[in-house]
Parts: sequence; structure tokens; C-alpha cells
Amino acid sequence: MKNIARVLFTSTILLTAVSANATLISSDSFGGTIYDVYSDSGISWEAASAFASSEGGHLVTITSGAEDTFVANLVQSAGLGEVWAGGQQIDHSSLAAEGWSWVTGEEFSYTNWSPNEPNDWNGKSEHYLGINWGSGKWNDERALGNIWGFVVEYYTIDPPAKIPEPSVIALFGLGLLGLGFARRRKA
Repeated sequence: MKNIARVLFTSTILLTAVSANATLISSDSFGGTIYDVYSDSGISWEAASAFASSEGGHLVTITSGAEDTFVANLVQSAGLGEVWAGGQQIDHSSLAAEGWSWVTGEEFSYTNWSPNEPNDWNGKSEHYLGINWGSGKWNDERALGNIWGFVVEYYTIDPPAKIPEPSVIALFGLGLLGLGFARRRKA
């Protein structure tokens, strides 16, 4: 019980500290979503992600060229250096270019890596996605002091629906048939 209380206390302090340092620099909307750029020099990816969640959003996920251009322009207009986005290597793959995913579970199919990225620079594991303010290109990063902030994405309409796989629909249909059959037998 003491460990749970300690974790909750530490989490509260972390979120309070992040909230105290994060400053909203810029905000705009695109395609049914609001994007906020926050300044917080040296913030870790984990703290930025926790802050985004506490605000009802998530670190930005970029799934198209149009969205990428919009976010890059927003970051550039904010005048910050490199910022965190919602890309990560959950499995901490040993290969720099493998295992990337978005915090939302959306497909990680569109990319805009800088030349020779991702690369685990100097042989050090880099498992988080940063956006370079000057070029808008992506860089794999670790918790370094060269991060100047982060971008939070909020849906203004319902988030994109995940389409169920055909097998799920078939199982649901069979379940309904079974229910109907069971009710007929009772009558």
C-alpha cells in the first residue's frame, strides 16, 4: 500500500512540475483537430506525454503529408527548437528503423525522417520522435536537453473510428443468431 501511495504522490508531483513549466506558445486547428505547441525546455518524452494526457489530448500523431506540413509550420511559427511528437519504439527495438508506433495506436505508415534517420546516434538507443523546427523533418531522440517543447493534439470531433475486422463482425453476428435461437427455444 505504501508503494502505491508513493507512486501516486510522485506522479502528482511530476504532473504538477510539468504543468508549472509548460507554456502554451501556439494553437491552431486542422482537419477536425486542435494542435497546441508548448514550450518546456529539456522536458522528457514521458513527462510531455503525461502532460498531454492530463490535458485530455495526446502527443501529436502525423499520418499524412498535409498534416505533417501543417504541424511543421505550426512548430516553426512557435520559434522553438526540436519538439516531441507521439512516435515511439515501444519494444525498444535494437534496430533504429523498426518498431515505431503512435501513442494512439494509429498505423505508423507515413514518415518524414531527416536524411540518415532514425539512426540511434553514436550507438545510443533513441526511442522517441522529435520534430526539427527548421526543416520539419523527424529525428529519433532520447531524453536530451535539446528538446524545447512538444505538440499536443486534441480531437474536436470524435476520434477516427477503428473499423472492426471481418472476423469480429462474423463472431458478433453468430452471437446474435445464437441469442435469437435461444429465445425461440424458450417460447
